Amino acid sequence: MAYGFTLTVDATASTLGSTEIAIKPFSMPTAAIDGGATSVLNGGGNLKAYTDSTKTTQLPVHVIKFVTGVTPDILWRTRLPSVAVGSTIYVEADEVQTTQPAASAVYGSQAVWQDAFTALMLTESSGTLFDSSPNGRDATPVNLGAGDYVTSGLFGNGVYFDNNNNYLTLGTQTLPHDLSFLAVFNPTTYRGNAPDYNDTLLSAGIDNNVNGAIQVNFTDGGTSIRYGGNSGIAGSAPALAQDNTIGITRDGTGDTGIVSVNGVSVTAAGKAYNDITNEVTIGKLQSQNAGATYAYHPHGTLSMLVIWDKTVSAAQHEYISGNLLATTSWGTVGTWADAGGGGGFQAAWVRRPSIIIGA
Repeated sequence: MAYGFTLTVDATASTLGSTEIAIKPFSMPTAAIDGGATSVLNGGGNLKAYTDSTKTTQLPVHVIKFVTGVTPDILWRTRLPSVAVGSTIYVEADEVQTTQPAASAVYGSQAVWQDAFTALMLTESSGTLFDSSPNGRDATPVNLGAGDYVTSGLFGNGVYFDNNNNYLTLGTQTLPHDLSFLAVFNPTTYRGNAPDYNDTLLSAGIDNNVNGAIQVNFTDGGTSIRYGGNSGIAGSAPALAQDNTIGITRDGTGDTGIVSVNGVSVTAAGKAYNDITNEVTIGKLQSQNAGATYAYHPHGTLSMLVIWDKTVSAAQHEYISGNLLATTSWGTVGTWADAGGGGGFQAAWVRRPSIIIGA
């Protein structure tokens, strides 16, 4: 008989659209991760998740790391159709399955990120940083040395920006008109708040005075999004020497923008803009050469970065931040008398016009 348990996720003030949920070891019972007889397999190969105890609807799963035993090291993600008070994930250590589905399979990892423009988990220890979405928008490192692939990120691995000349590029892209962004970043220092000095996390277009260009910047004075000639929508500054969630929303349809730092959001009027096709850079102002004074290279560790072609509300930014930064059980773990073996009809995922958030 397979072992099962439930996780009733943290409640929200209002029902949210379909949401990517990050699950860490403290949100799982010991018996599921201790390497014993009822544990999920080391590596997470037999981990399955559902929306109900009858296993009618299987959820996609993205196992990022799954080391069981006395000191488990675990991070996996699934995607709930919606999140509301009482939303529950039914999880089992399946007695038949031994490996996770292929990334492109119905319940594979790409289905978790199916509405992302790009989803960079930054788990690599060298070379290209791979996109977990179905789109293949991998990040190419520029001037990253071996020591810049670090293991000190929020979830383990990450990329260290040296405030000098290293960065990532997505190559030439047309960013979504309605765009949302999330990064987990631990700044070591700020560049300063001198005129035009910023730490740039995302950049596309020549500069912030060109329609369609976008910058996501922060300084010791705050965090901002600039686009379409807009002088900036400003939120609070990320704290030094700790992991921060930095989220933005560029709503071209509603003409608004949101800046959210650690779940605290500022919403303001944006400015109309035209879409452009240009290089997209992470960790450098796109228009400047690496190492230039105004290249705005940040200094610190990036643990993940996701871009969606959807708008994310302030309430959703808050929920994402709470999920990612939680250091104790995120939700309530319960028992499930799993009958074992899978089975039953498993509804396939259908792309729907709901908001996809989280990481």
